[in-house]
Amino acid sequence: MNFDLPTFRFVSDMGTGLNGWNNVTLDNLKNHVECLENEYGITEKEMPDVFASVKNVKVFLKAIENYRLIDSDEGDRDPQVISYYMENGIVTRLYGPCFYKTDEDQFVLRVGRTLYNASLKEGKIIVGNLRGSVSITRRADAEGNVIKDDKGNAILSVTAKLLDRTVKGDQEMLYIPLILDKEAKVSEALLTLALEEDNICEYMATVPKGGGGKFYDMRMLPVGDYLVTDISDPKTYDYNGKPLKSWNITINGLGIVSSRTRPLESRLEQSLVLLQKKARNGGVVLRVSKHDVEYTTANGKMHSSFPEFIVHLQNGEILGLPSGKIGNKDVQHQMEVNFVDEMNTKINPVFVQTVEKIGGTISGSQDTVSLIELTKSAAPKADEEPKSYDDIPF
Repeated sequence: MNFDLPTFRFVSDMGTGLNGWNNVTLDNLKNHVECLENEYGITEKEMPDVFASVKNVKVFLKAIENYRLIDSDEGDRDPQVISYYMENGIVTRLYGPCFYKTDEDQFVLRVGRTLYNASLKEGKIIVGNLRGSVSITRRADAEGNVIKDDKGNAILSVTAKLLDRTVKGDQEMLYIPLILDKEAKVSEALLTLALEEDNICEYMATVPKGGGGKFYDMRMLPVGDYLVTDISDPKTYDYNGKPLKSWNITINGLGIVSSRTRPLESRLEQSLVLLQKKARNGGVVLRVSKHDVEYTTANGKMHSSFPEFIVHLQNGEILGLPSGKIGNKDVQHQMEVNFVDEMNTKINPVFVQTVEKIGGTISGSQDTVSLIELTKSAAPKADEEPKSYDDIPF
């Protein structure tokens, strides 16, 4: 079984397919099969490929479950297996498990955001109870023509072919790619030699940081309702000498948003497991009910609503207010955020579009202020995320 789009195209029928990036866990897949059987009376004989794919995922995760790296990124109770991109009801991209190297040149298997110990010796791969070999092939198009780079060299694919040594009887081969560094420009001969000499990591891509998509800060959201499709486990960073705890919240149609507001973080601390399950099984609504500032001018107290102003994400300074305000210390930034059960669907698309457009010109004392650039400069170094999935070498 390949963890690819042809195999898992059925995820568009799972009921959680929203425009943008979606994550699929084993629970999602098992729930889908149960729904097919119990609600629609569909049997394994009628949809053998779907049922077989879910069974193979169970075997795969069972085989590696005890081999997670101690310092791996994700402690999810129900880890992601694949991620896919939906456009108008059609799955256009899908990413599954892949082999990478770490910054220390350790050979690892990446599943979702979780890393697993793996070894590659004399062309043989071991990861958990999975054993197998490695093959090198030339990529070809639908007509069978070899795909070449701009210098006329064949583009290569390296694939692990794995079986669970603990399973007796017939089982389906699992095909998982080894991701090569795009800049390596290695020939087929050199790659074959590297496999024989246990030096393949020299040509492999490093594990991508984060989960992809654009990265935003909670303080970049105007008042409105947003559909959350995933919530990460918390991370703690040493930021400017102080511990900082944050969660990455994936908003449909927008991307990853870092939590920064205390009331929201209190809710996440108390109800994380429930909120994660809601987010990954249909979505949970994030409501920004208030986002404004109060400040003092010669004419008294004044109010401005976001995005008439912006927050510098590194030092918290309020930018873009009228030049007549008296001192930044008098500015009170007020933001109320929480998770709710129902969404105001009439206004949600408008506010997602608003956030996407933030970063252009803002009226006030600052002629132009790029919020995206401020976000880049303010984000903790340990939490750098790729700005788009194009940065991830799948």
